[in-house]
Amino acid sequence: MEGKHWAIRSAALEANIFYKRERHPASIPRSISFTSLTTVSQKFSSSKDFQSSLQRFNPNTSPVTMVYIPVASALVAFAVSPLVSGYSLGAAAGFGIHAAASISNSGITTITGNMGIAPAALSSITGFGPGSGTVTGTIYGPATAQSVNAHSAVGTLYNDLFAQVTTNTPATNELSGKTLTAGVYAFATTAKISNGGTLTLNGGGVTTGKWVFKVGSMLSTTVNSKVLLTNGAQACNVFWAVGSSAVIAGSTNMKGNIVASQSISMGSGAMSAGSLFANAASVTLIANSVTSC
Repeated sequence: MEGKHWAIRSAALEANIFYKRERHPASIPRSISFTSLTTVSQKFSSSKDFQSSLQRFNPNTSPVTMVYIPVASALVAFAVSPLVSGYSLGAAAGFGIHAAASISNSGITTITGNMGIAPAALSSITGFGPGSGTVTGTIYGPATAQSVNAHSAVGTLYNDLFAQVTTNTPATNELSGKTLTAGVYAFATTAKISNGGTLTLNGGGVTTGKWVFKVGSMLSTTVNSKVLLTNGAQACNVFWAVGSSAVIAGSTNMKGNIVASQSISMGSGAMSAGSLFANAASVTLIANSVTSC
């Protein structure tokens, strides 16, 4: 409907929504910050058309969620969830593990993807070889552009994740037993999955939803904990930004990329569908399975 006005409500302050105006696109910016119910003149025939237009400008964002809201007859209203944008793995893509100081392993560990270290020496990687740890990709040392660039990308990713606009501040740091939809979740200090519990991430029927967990200090799990992905949720669309270290207990089934300021330790038999990045320190492994994004 040409000339129709759309009322757009953001679920969080300063959420950037990318959009397209069908007529005279150069006359308006391609991103705006919504802090209250806002109307914009658009030419779209449906919410699907509108959503496609939003994501055309930023294909790496979470899908917007739209729900009709009864308003004045001149308006068609939608509740729009904030888009999660402005970050990527960059040069760290394809690395199952990257650390700054050391990577140590004991037991039969499999890394699906590349592994790298920088700025520490290549000799700071131990426990890989026949009968111990294997890497399906390439091991890169600090003298390689691949590892140096990955280290820089991890630092950028860490900062960009913490810069994301928070959409949810849970009342507790306990994630066990929770079911969460896509969004940016902030924890002032620690976050944990306790008692061998399950955190469920519900994609709502789409595969493009993204989760960012901003953890002020430590992320931890207990033995046999797991992250369960349902309804289209994808492991590589989950990011754990950790202000200090991540301690993943034995036999945990972890999902998502862990980007820690300091260290990451994996207990015996723990698995990660998602990369492990230790920005300033080390990664410790004990008979684990890690699959890169």
